[in-house]
Amino acid sequence: MSRLNVLIVDSSLPHRKTMMASMQDALDAMPDGGRVELAASDADVSQKLASFQPHAILFNFAMSIRRVEGVGFLAWIQQATSAPVVAYGLSEVLRPSALTLGAEAFFLRPTNDDDWPPFASKIVRFLHRLVFEKDANDPVAPLHPEPAAPQPTVSGAPGLPRRPLPRFSPAEVFVHQTPAAQPAKPKFTSAAVAWANRVPQPTIQTATVPAEAPAIRTRTAEPQTHALSYAEKHFAALARQAADHHKKTAPKPIVPVTLPDLQPKTPLDLIAIGASTGGTDAIAEVLHHLTPPLPPIVIVQHIPSYFSRLFAIRLNEECSIDIEEAADGNPVYPNHAYIAPGGQHMTVVREGSRFVLHCAPGPKVHSVCPSVDVLFDSVADVAGANALGVILTGMGGDGADGLLHMRKKGAETLGQDEQTCVVYGMPRVAYEKGAVAHQLPLQHVAPAILKVAGR
Repeated sequence: MSRLNVLIVDSSLPHRKTMMASMQDALDAMPDGGRVELAASDADVSQKLASFQPHAILFNFAMSIRRVEGVGFLAWIQQATSAPVVAYGLSEVLRPSALTLGAEAFFLRPTNDDDWPPFASKIVRFLHRLVFEKDANDPVAPLHPEPAAPQPTVSGAPGLPRRPLPRFSPAEVFVHQTPAAQPAKPKFTSAAVAWANRVPQPTIQTATVPAEAPAIRTRTAEPQTHALSYAEKHFAALARQAADHHKKTAPKPIVPVTLPDLQPKTPLDLIAIGASTGGTDAIAEVLHHLTPPLPPIVIVQHIPSYFSRLFAIRLNEECSIDIEEAADGNPVYPNHAYIAPGGQHMTVVREGSRFVLHCAPGPKVHSVCPSVDVLFDSVADVAGANALGVILTGMGGDGADGLLHMRKKGAETLGQDEQTCVVYGMPRVAYEKGAVAHQLPLQHVAPAILKVAGR
């Protein structure tokens, strides 16, 4: 029997209909035809594995950050079936992680509707050969050259070898480096060192950014990609799904809410956000509802170094503003959000007429690096009253002193309320210290930010 049943596992609404139609057309073009069905959740997958019994699974790798029964979504699927899993996604940076986590192959998915038919045809041919035409003397040609090596078979599928995993060096560390062609930046003392040792910070002018500050930048390319480190391959087992929408979709509608007596700030130069436990979901909820025009947004989330970049890449695909992992020396631009790299403190400094990010490893503050306090202190110094500070769910007290520093400088400050926090720790400490001017449920935070921004 050569009729091919393919199960697509994808919760993203925008391209699902086009993909389903293209895949079915590609299957219909095969000599023995086939059928395609869709699963958008773990419950759907369980039902389809029992009733549809797919020969192969096509998996949106963005969903691998979900956890099901205590394991990553992809690992859970592999435990439930011996059918080969082929992953697809929007960024090449995800390929090593997909192959390491057990996908048979990784395809870069189209962004234009016209490109879906050839994409589907290529995948269907690959799957048909993988499932039905493979034998010991006719291995599937790899999509990417790899060293020849013995390949163990997939449990429950004799004769179906698993692709060798990419080689990673445990010593490999992802580091932002200054290109050789550029002059080396002067070494700076991280705010973490100064903060931990109670060394006074250099006085930095707090005037607002003049009119000649950089104009709004439009995206011209994907965020810069780098080779994944050894640890980054585990990102799928360490995160939770925060949203199911793709960047090109319309922003989530904002339900009208009654906000406190918030006044627009003119100008508003910077928005600073800090979070910890439960923060990946909370930050995603806020960013999904923000639309341009907005000032630059700088974010510290207590997060491992091997996840911060992929977290930024995923949010960049889902949100209306541009989101990227910060790098040392980055100037900040309107309508952009910058997430501090894991394991590096992030501060904002002024260089002439613009704000620039400094990122560097440093001693832990409140037992964490990056630290929200370190970021908030720097924002208080460079932006003063022309800033907005937001503290979201998290354990401990990181960010409370920095947010108080911002409020004393005249900045507006918001905190997430107890009812909507996963852990009401950081916002509670900040509120009790008088750092939070307005305490709000999570769903009101984005509307409040837009109101302060004059929207």
